[in-house]
Amino acid sequence: MNLTTMIGAPARQMSGGSMRGECRDVLIDTAQARIVHAVFDVPWGFSSRYLVVPAQRLEWADGEWSLDIKDADVEGERTEDGGSSDTSVEIGEFPPVIVGPFGYTVAPMMAGALINSMNEDAVPVAPTPEVTETPEGHWFNRLKGLPLFDTTGALGTLVDIVVDPAGLDCISFTADSERGQRAAFPFDSMRHVAKDGSSIVLELSASPQYSARALSGD
Repeated sequence: MNLTTMIGAPARQMSGGSMRGECRDVLIDTAQARIVHAVFDVPWGFSSRYLVVPAQRLEWADGEWSLDIKDADVEGERTEDGGSSDTSVEIGEFPPVIVGPFGYTVAPMMAGALINSMNEDAVPVAPTPEVTETPEGHWFNRLKGLPLFDTTGALGTLVDIVVDPAGLDCISFTADSERGQRAAFPFDSMRHVAKDGSSIVLELSASPQYSARALSGD
């Protein structure tokens, strides 16, 4: 299943089946090669809010997401003035660190600010040096469009990631070359995302038969 199909898909509550908005993005743990959280834009009162749901409470079937959530999960934390925050985040189930818009690592408490800036021209988020040696998480919408490289050069531009919907495991990258030729690369060949968020580096033993580089004759 392509992530571009899963993002933007509708979401329903598991119990009762009521509509709960749509998926806006997913957080990928590149060390585990799987989706660990998904962000949903859910209706709340006369407006809507973002809700971060861990993978353990997600299911994908028949072209839509099923969320194991209750109304209380959408209410979010109360602010000092008695109101509620714009983003409902389950801090206890978040990974210890998330990579921000420009490659900086941020603590879970700052996740709400990251989500609110997903569709904005965000400024760099201050790093949290106290969090080290933890799995990296990357928003798919920030990975999409990045160039892929290996030790021999450019491979193409990331257009999609193929996912096993049963376990939300990432299987492969889908990339387009400058000539419009499409190729797939194993997700487990990923070495790292550049800290400045400018590229994705793979480690391939050989060019796949149908890679952009092989098809272009380079």
